[in-house]
Amino acid sequence: MRTKFWLKLFTYLLYLTLCIIAVDYAFYRVYLYQVLPAGWRSWENPAEVMQNDKDSAPNHFAKTKPAGVVRIGCFGDSFTHGDEVNEHLDYPSILQGLLVSKGFRKVEVINFGRSGDGFQRAFGIWKFFAAQYDLDYIIMGPRCFQTERDVTFSANLGYPVKKALAGLHPRYVRTNQGMERIALAGRGQSDRLAAYTRFIPLLRYLRYDLRAPAFLAAPLYFIAPERNLKNPFYYRRDPEAEMSEIYSLQFDEIAFHTPQVIVFSMDSRIVRLAAALHRRNIACFSVEDLWGFPFQAIGHHMGPGGNHYFARLIFSSLTGANDSRQAVLEFTSLSPPFAVKGQDHEPAMRRLSSYRDVHVEVAGRPLGRFFNPTVDWKQYCVGPSCRFKPDVFKNAESIVGLGAAGESPFDRPFLALGFPIYEGMQVVERAYLRGRLMQARESGRINLLRAGFPVGWAEAGLMEKWMHNTNETSLDVDIAGAFDAVELCVGGKVVLGGKRLGKSGIVRMLPSSGSALLFIKADGRVPFNPDAAPLSGNASLCLQDAARKMCAPIAAFKKRERTFPVAGVSKPLTVFGSSR
Repeated sequence: MRTKFWLKLFTYLLYLTLCIIAVDYAFYRVYLYQVLPAGWRSWENPAEVMQNDKDSAPNHFAKTKPAGVVRIGCFGDSFTHGDEVNEHLDYPSILQGLLVSKGFRKVEVINFGRSGDGFQRAFGIWKFFAAQYDLDYIIMGPRCFQTERDVTFSANLGYPVKKALAGLHPRYVRTNQGMERIALAGRGQSDRLAAYTRFIPLLRYLRYDLRAPAFLAAPLYFIAPERNLKNPFYYRRDPEAEMSEIYSLQFDEIAFHTPQVIVFSMDSRIVRLAAALHRRNIACFSVEDLWGFPFQAIGHHMGPGGNHYFARLIFSSLTGANDSRQAVLEFTSLSPPFAVKGQDHEPAMRRLSSYRDVHVEVAGRPLGRFFNPTVDWKQYCVGPSCRFKPDVFKNAESIVGLGAAGESPFDRPFLALGFPIYEGMQVVERAYLRGRLMQARESGRINLLRAGFPVGWAEAGLMEKWMHNTNETSLDVDIAGAFDAVELCVGGKVVLGGKRLGKSGIVRMLPSSGSALLFIKADGRVPFNPDAAPLSGNASLCLQDAARKMCAPIAAFKKRERTFPVAGVSKPLTVFGSSR
């Protein structure tokens, strides 16, 4: 009797298990159809996918080093590769030009950076590809040391699965003996993708990939497709500690086989890991983030000014210096009224969209462009020449900058408006509670940059509480008070509106219909060396059509010298070469 009971219970549990597996498998089949990329690449062989669109790319250099030449290899991700700048303005190319201008003529700087790489992939490029180039100096950094890229065989743990599967790659894991390289299963690209997405996962992926296997991820995908489930079977409990150990081993191996190594990073943790090895041939230092205009490009990579900053830091380290003195431009707003006095015979105001080009000039150079953060940055900077495709002013009559007094206008958001603006036009804030208007007050008035210009400023009180850590597709504003919604109106028209986030005082403001949020960032096509800029002057916003260009001051700038700490290499580069 008891045997029959246990047999029935076992049969019932087996039945339930098979039902769950059958349902999960049905989810899995649909999941595969949804997430498998149309075209994908494997990074098993780094040489196959090197990005050769820069002057400093490996394909411009013979693998056999010429006699008497010193070679410098730069390794990293998109910051090293030079995403968002043209073929001449990545930091390795700028470093090459800087070295030549200072008399170091027998030096070659090679860019081994690839967009999206973690340090494990950068290490693989060094070990299996760049070693053929006989490098004297290796530079690593500043941003490829990212755990989410290195704890998975897919491109990035933070990516949606469809995007992540387009970049499968081998990875290194920690072992008792040190570290071990785990290759992808399968021989061809399609085999590797099929092996990685199997319903019953291979042991290497179940154990060593922090991205959850397909049989676990499939049901969640249909509930929250943007959420990434972590693998509960992962071999280490602390991925951050795991990566620190692996990075240390990789730094040590690179330093063992290379005469001189420079590790520079925006993450002080990485600098400490390199310093803890106590190798005399490793120079390591932290890098200060110089965000904003004119350093930052549209997609948060460095623009030409930022890459020049990196190149100067590395130049100082290569030549044995312990600091890097560089000029920095500091921008401030102009006091109202902004409009230039004494300008008679100005043309009538035209739609902003009627102008062929709109840009910001500093010291006579067109350094700044407007961008819409809701548009993928890759559409702005396309190809080696970094062509700008999106027309952010397509339907715009005018634009107005919003900010608080004293801030740099290049740290402020702008709104492209579907209606004209006028000098003195009111900017009004409205607060609501459960749909009822609780308060309406004038926040500021618009000052035109120049008579006839469809561009103006409004020092809106709301922007004094703008939180700069916003993702820029919206404006997060910290406002206290009894309300649940806020609107910003220009000339009686709602241009921004948002609701309170939960019980906090933060209101997330989004552009209303007919307006668009814009920011000014560096143009990736225009070289910029702050050292060559004048001591002070004005930045101007310029409108250009087929007939002429009109400019009006938008900000003031002053140049000052700053000293950035670096670490000089133990065997500095000289104009006569470097001993190995």
